[in-house]
Amino acid sequence: MKTPLVSIAIPAYNHGKYIAETIDSVLNQTFTDFELIISDDGSSDNTAEVIRSYKDDRIKAFFFDKNCGQKMNIDNYCRNVTGKYLSAVPSDDYWDVTKIEKQVNFMESNAGVGACFTFANVIDEDGTPFDENHPYHKLFNQPRSHSDLVSDFFYKGNCLAAMSCFGLSSILVPLFTSSHYLRLTGDFETWIKLAKKTQIHILPERLVYHRRRKKGKNMSGISPANLLRADNENVIIMRDFFTDMPNELFYKVFSDKLIKQGPHSKYGLLCEQAFLFLNHYKNVKVGRLVAAEIFYKIYQDPEGISALSNDYRFSQKDFWEMTAGYQLSEYPKRNNAKELVKMVLIKHPPLYSWMSRRFGRYLRD
Repeated sequence: MKTPLVSIAIPAYNHGKYIAETIDSVLNQTFTDFELIISDDGSSDNTAEVIRSYKDDRIKAFFFDKNCGQKMNIDNYCRNVTGKYLSAVPSDDYWDVTKIEKQVNFMESNAGVGACFTFANVIDEDGTPFDENHPYHKLFNQPRSHSDLVSDFFYKGNCLAAMSCFGLSSILVPLFTSSHYLRLTGDFETWIKLAKKTQIHILPERLVYHRRRKKGKNMSGISPANLLRADNENVIIMRDFFTDMPNELFYKVFSDKLIKQGPHSKYGLLCEQAFLFLNHYKNVKVGRLVAAEIFYKIYQDPEGISALSNDYRFSQKDFWEMTAGYQLSEYPKRNNAKELVKMVLIKHPPLYSWMSRRFGRYLRD
C-alpha cells in the first residue's frame, strides 16, 4: 500500500456527541492522500461505537480497554504515523474541508518552514459562533511572524490554535512524545520547543472550529484547581523557556529589552534572561520565581558571580534583598474560588474585561 503524504490523528475520549462531526470533517477534506488514525482512550460513552460505524480504508482505529490519559493516547497515535506530515484534531473540534489542501500547498512550497497553523473559529457546545469580540477570537486570529510568536509566548502566553497544527512528522512526532505530561499547558510547552527548532507560519484563514463548552467541561475550563495548576505548570515550562534557543532567535526577539547589547558570554546570557523574567515577564509571581532560580544558578560559578557583579552591578546582597522583598509563591490565604479567579484574570486584561461584563456580580467584593 502506498504511504500517504499526510497522517491525521484524532485523540478521542467521551465525545460521542461531537466525534462524528470531527471524523466527517476529515474524511470530506478536498485533499485525499491521508491516513486517519483514531485513538480512543477508553471512552465510557458511545464514542467507540460511533468510530466503529465508519467504514473507510483510510481509517486506522485503536481502542484502549480503560482510560489511560492524554499522554498515552498521544503516544499511541504517534507510534502509528507514517505520513510526511502530521495534523491532529481533538474529538470535539472540526475542520473546514479545505484545511489540509491549503496547508499542504503552503508547506510543499516553503521548505524552510516546519509547521503551519491557521486562524480559528470559536464556537459553543451547540456549534454557535462566539461573538467576534470574544478574547479567544482575538487570541487566535492575529497575523504573527515567527519572532512575533516567540515574543508572545513569553509576554502573553499561548496564542496558537492547537487543532490547526500541521507540520513535518519528523519534527512533530518527537516533540509530541516528549511533551504533554502537563494537563493544561502541554500544547504550549510543545509550541515553545517547536519554535526553537523550526520556522512556524500562520495561514490567515479560519480553517478550524474550536469548541468551548459550558461549566468547565473543556480540559482547560476555568476552575480553582485549574487556575492554580496553570500557574504551577507555567513555572515548569518557563524554567526552560530559553534552553536550546538559538542565539540568533534570542537576539531578534528580545534585543530591545536587554540591559546590555550582545553578543554575551554564557553567564551574560543567563543574566539577561534572569532580568527579562524579573522585569518583563507577563506573570509577575512566576517571573520572580524563575528569575530567582536563574540567579541562584549563576551564583554557583565564580565566573557567573563576576558577570553579575561587574557587568550588571547586581550583588549577593541584592539577591538576598530580592528573595526577602516579596513572597515568591503568593496565593490567597483561603481557598476562595472567587479570589483565585480574580487573581489570575487580573493578569489578562482582555479576558478580565470580558468576564467582568458577563459575570461582574460574582467577581465583586
